[in-house]
Amino acid sequence: MVNSATNFLQQWRDANQSLSQTTASSHRPEIDRWNPPPTGSLNLNTDAAIFENQRKTGLGLVIRDYLGSFVATRVVPVQGIVDPLIAEALRVREGLSWIKSKFPEVRTMEVTILILVS
Repeated sequence: MVNSATNFLQQWRDANQSLSQTTASSHRPEIDRWNPPPTGSLNLNTDAAIFENQRKTGLGLVIRDYLGSFVATRVVPVQGIVDPLIAEALRVREGLSWIKSKFPEVRTMEVTILILVS
């Protein structure tokens, strides 16, 4: 499990490095800025990464408090899914399911779907 998480983290870093190189000269939209939830509550951020050559998708979920402090994280590997719209829908579904069962104090969920924004 540790090897899987380490591998996923390295793939995420590699993907973000290539993304930052291609967008370094362009202005990043305001949607990238984290907004804290109301005082005393939690916030869920989600993301999806597609690895076409491996025919899998990784879903990432992070919960932070109103001060921005880390509370919990979850990584969900999904085999065979490489369609961006399906990956985006899965991350929202997984996030909602996770907070419903484990973190009812989450009051906000930030979802940025770049494929639809771009």
